[in-house]
Amino acid sequence: MQRILVVEDDNFVRENLNELLSLSGFQSYTAVDGEDALGKAKAYMPDLVISDIMMPKKDGYEFYKSFNELYGIYNIPFVFLTAKSEAFDIRKGMNLGADDYITKPFKAQALLDTINARLAKSKNQRQLFEKFTTNIALYVPHELRTPLISILGVSQLIIEEYDNLSKQEILSFAEQIHLSGERLHKRIEKFLVLAEIELMILDCNYLSLVNFSPLKIIEEIVSSISYLEHISINMPELPQGNIKMSKHFLQIIINEIIENAIKFKDKESSVKIQCKVENDNFHFSVINSSIENVPNMTEHQIVDLMQFDREQKQQRGNGLGLSIVKRIAVLHELNFNIFKNSNNEITATIIFPLNHN
Repeated sequence: MQRILVVEDDNFVRENLNELLSLSGFQSYTAVDGEDALGKAKAYMPDLVISDIMMPKKDGYEFYKSFNELYGIYNIPFVFLTAKSEAFDIRKGMNLGADDYITKPFKAQALLDTINARLAKSKNQRQLFEKFTTNIALYVPHELRTPLISILGVSQLIIEEYDNLSKQEILSFAEQIHLSGERLHKRIEKFLVLAEIELMILDCNYLSLVNFSPLKIIEEIVSSISYLEHISINMPELPQGNIKMSKHFLQIIINEIIENAIKFKDKESSVKIQCKVENDNFHFSVINSSIENVPNMTEHQIVDLMQFDREQKQQRGNGLGLSIVKRIAVLHELNFNIFKNSNNEITATIIFPLNHN
């Protein structure tokens, strides 16, 4: 039975809410003010909170701040209940981070609809986050253990054979340790980025969006890798327009897609970077000539952090970079897809809607 905490200083309203929720199949707990509510929350850990705003001792805003400091990590839905309908009061509550509000007097069904909608959304968010943490728990040990084993093994060899090793051999082993350390650091950083994105997907209030032209940033990124062999860049004169997203995440997207293509290309194959505008959308594509037996990467593989073609490409990557791209696309509501054509070329494309404001 789902638990709801009702915080209301008016006895009549509080008891009516308690009765309505109990008859509707919820376990209801009540508090007369914010201070009382914090104690009840600690004792019963509610699945949802309904709180009045104008209360003695600790009003609804103060209670929300205290509650969020203690239990914000649990993403418990918080609904303000107020007799005031002025825009300022509503905006203040929502700006603090509350999930919804209901003005008094209210209809019973409207209140129940709001409660059920917020509980359903909260359940879905928990399931998504649990799936993510499960995948990470299964995935991290192997992906971090591989470079760590190299670091420990090579360093142990140096310790045991130090007297028998030449300076050149020690230098070579040190370079191996350094390379493995860089791989370990990079993978940890990617896991941290992915965790940050997942939290932002659960709470988009943390996402900072700005309007800017993507061309300059893309030109800066691709120019840094243009010296590599078998890389061709097609950046034609494109119509001016802006995209709305985080610049930081745009840089991550472009870097990860290019890095993935370079990582999986064969020695004699080429990587093509193409940009175009079509139907008022900006398309960024990276095309990688592929060997014949490489299959398409499925949506399931990307989302669930499964390594692409792991048996054939064991040492080339872990798929985490494309997982990050996919989740950033979800966060910004962008279209991202990967497909293989009849010529065995694999194309990764992300599409940004343009605006001309």
